[in-house]
Amino acid sequence: MQADNSQKTGCFDTQCPGYIQVDQRYSLGMPLVPASQIGSDTINSLPIQLFRDSSVGDWWLVLPGKGDGGADINMGYWPYELFNHISTEGAKFVRYGGETYAPPDSQSPPMGSGRLAEEKFKNATFMARAMIVDSDYKEDDIKIDDVDVYVDTPSSCYQVLYDGYQGDKYAQAFLFGGPGGNCGV
Repeated sequence: MQADNSQKTGCFDTQCPGYIQVDQRYSLGMPLVPASQIGSDTINSLPIQLFRDSSVGDWWLVLPGKGDGGADINMGYWPYELFNHISTEGAKFVRYGGETYAPPDSQSPPMGSGRLAEEKFKNATFMARAMIVDSDYKEDDIKIDDVDVYVDTPSSCYQVLYDGYQGDKYAQAFLFGGPGGNCGV
C-alpha cells in the first residue's frame, strides 16, 4: 500500500515506512507454507481483509478467522496520515497489482506460480473471494463493469484475468502471473 504509487517510495511489504506490525504470527511478504502445488486440487490459501477503521481512520490488514478459536488476527495497519488522498469516507477505487524486478538487460523473473492466468486455478496464482466494503461496512461483490485490467508487458510474460463470478469456491477472483523472460520492459 503506497500513497505515492511508488513514485518516490519505491518500497514494498514491510520495507515501506509507516506500516505498523501488530501481530507477529504473520507478516507481509512471508511465504505461505506449505505452498500449493501446480496442478493440484489442494490449494493452500490465506484469507485477508483490508479495511478502514471508522473511528480513527487507519487502514488495517486482517486475517479473518485465523486466530485462536476462529478469532480474527489484526496483523497490522497503515496510519491514516499516510493516505491524505483518501477521503474520510473511504477510497473511491482500489488497485491490486503485482510487480517484478530485473536489472537492465536481464530476463524478467517469474511472477506468482510462474504460470499464466489463462491456465486458471490449478496452475495460476489468484486472489479469490474479492469483495468491497462500502462506507456503511456492508460487503458487496465486485461488478465486472467496474473492473479495468492494465498490463504493461507482453501476455507471454505476465497476464491478469478477471472473469467475474467464479462460483461459490472462488466467488470474485483475479488470476495473475507468468513465466517472465524477455519481456522488453
